[in-house]
This record gives sequence, C-alpha cells and structure tokens, in this order.
Amino acid sequence: MEVMYGLNAMSYKSEGKTMEPEQITEKIIDYLSGYYWYELCDEYGNIAVDDEARRELFEDIYDDVERNPDSLITKLREDLEEIEDKNDQEYKDTEELIKLLQDHKQETMEEDLEI
Repeated sequence: MEVMYGLNAMSYKSEGKTMEPEQITEKIIDYLSGYYWYELCDEYGNIAVDDEARRELFEDIYDDVERNPDSLITKLREDLEEIEDKNDQEYKDTEELIKLLQDHKQETMEEDLEI
C-alpha cells in the first residue's frame, strides 16, 4: 500500500489553537493506515470497508488523545527510534504527529489552568 499521508503539524494550527481531538484522531488513523495497515487489520478488521471496525478504532484512539496522549507519544517515540533514515517520510510523519500531540496536550493543560 502506498503511503500518501504527508503530515504537516505546523499547518494544523490556526489562530494559536491546535487541531480538535477528532481531527488529531483522524490524522493518527491516516498515519496508522499508511504505515501499519496489517496490524490494524489484525486488531480491528478492515477499517476501509467495515464501519464498525473504523468506529471502534476511532473511539480507542480518541480516548487516548483526550485522556492519555502520553501513551501515544511514547509509542510514536518508540517507532521513531526504529526508523533508521531520518530523511524517510515515515520518520518525518512520526515526528510531526508527536509534535501535534504535544501541542494538544499543552493546550489542554493551559485550558485546565484557566478554569
């Protein structure tokens, strides 16, 4: 499967706000679909044709984005360490997802402090 998902974390910000959790979740699903398709199919089924499988995957990732982004960041950093070529698109996409999750986490913490 060709990887057609180029991520650009910087373009996800508008007016100083990061992407909404739903958008971040979709970006993570795109990333996983591009680089870990077979693992997704093993765990969830074919998310390309099975709406229930996609919904379950979305809910699992969304929950992590909202409640435990550190687990996703840790997993992505582990993936990053396994990629040998720093110029590889997967390396860049992984770095950008980490940045996106860190920005979301930071913004969430700041919002919590404002309340």
